[in-house]
Amino acid sequence: MLGVAGIAELCGIGIKGNDNQNCSRVYLLEKGTLMDKGQKQKTNMKGIIRILIVALAVAGADVNGWMAMAQEKQITGMEQGAQKTPDHNDILRSCKELRRSGEFKKAVDEGIRYIAAGGEDSLAVVMDVLTTDVEYSEAMLRGKISGDPGNIILWQAILSLFYGQTENYRMALKETLKMKWMLNGTGALAEYIGGYYYKLGMPEDAVAELEEADDSVIQNDPGYYHCALGLCYQLADHYANAVSEYSKAIDAGYTAEPSIFIRAGVCHEHLGDYSKAMDLYNRVVCQDTPSAYLCRGRIYLKQGHKDLADADFSAVVEKDTVLTEGNDRQFALYFLGRNEEALDWQKALDTRFPDSKEVDFSRACLYSLLNRPEDAVIAMEAAFKHGLVYFNLIDNNEYLDAVTNIPEFKSLVEKYRAKHNAFIESIRKEIRSECSGGDTGPALCDS
Repeated sequence: MLGVAGIAELCGIGIKGNDNQNCSRVYLLEKGTLMDKGQKQKTNMKGIIRILIVALAVAGADVNGWMAMAQEKQITGMEQGAQKTPDHNDILRSCKELRRSGEFKKAVDEGIRYIAAGGEDSLAVVMDVLTTDVEYSEAMLRGKISGDPGNIILWQAILSLFYGQTENYRMALKETLKMKWMLNGTGALAEYIGGYYYKLGMPEDAVAELEEADDSVIQNDPGYYHCALGLCYQLADHYANAVSEYSKAIDAGYTAEPSIFIRAGVCHEHLGDYSKAMDLYNRVVCQDTPSAYLCRGRIYLKQGHKDLADADFSAVVEKDTVLTEGNDRQFALYFLGRNEEALDWQKALDTRFPDSKEVDFSRACLYSLLNRPEDAVIAMEAAFKHGLVYFNLIDNNEYLDAVTNIPEFKSLVEKYRAKHNAFIESIRKEIRSECSGGDTGPALCDS
């Protein structure tokens, strides 16, 4: 579990294969983590502590005080049976009461005192408290980094987690890279750093970081690791590598989430292997996954099996009935020739999720399919304004064929592509300067 890394809030729609055959729409919608395991980022504090302990061990650091207690619990497996002292409980209770009463600064003070005293079990609660007064918490944590040198790695980790908790992924990345530097470049933090890169729309950098992961990190959960790396490869347009990683994840037993089969299928479609794509979609159709039915239906349609395609599209309409950001229903309706119903569903999504880049992008694709280019351009600009940063979702996307060559659309895409590229370069420059000690710093921050 990647905890604070967050995303995945992405969608890949109608991606063309290398022989210009249709592929299907598939959402890569993973709420809360890079690759979701059914938990939200706010509850994964123990995972961060685990990674931190691994990093300390690799670096040969002197683990004392708070970290010693955490290490003992994790390594000996006695965590569940461990009992907190009354002092810990008292501090935590005080922290909660102060928060309830609206005394946020005092609550933050107690939360930090809880961490300093060896608190671990309720880090999720404490991190929520720290977000009640972001500026004050930031100042206090930075004060701990400078004022408590014996526990600098602990406070550096908490600061990184804090920035991730507040969705300030740029700062979370920089602070986690500093911790990596402190630990002599260990790859024990690769999943976290890769996740931050991913959240910032930098899949190439995420790939580079994940490829440096220590064996201990990979072995802890190989299915998840290979799935996360596969997703980053996919978003970097390295489809053969993505297929390889997804296969490793599936072989390792990472099969509970139907999305991995759909992602792998889409990559095979990119590579022109529709037979393998169909095999993967068939594996999750039995789980009543609407996206799988839509994917399979699109292949059936290209193969000339209209009856089979319509049956799958009808299954999507039947099963995809709850308004979510990842709906496929409007596209199934379109392929069934029920255009007004498709528009009605899309409008309902627009009303329910007015600030969603996924829904904006969906609207752009639907308008393009319906040959309404002006509306498609407006919707795409909304998607960019709401945070869409993965341009491979647009490039070679068959659903957008009607607008791809329109000057207004091309100009819009290139404007935001240039803006995002400048953003990426600014982050890389900051990393070289702040994490690597300038141009003469260690290579670990040069990615």
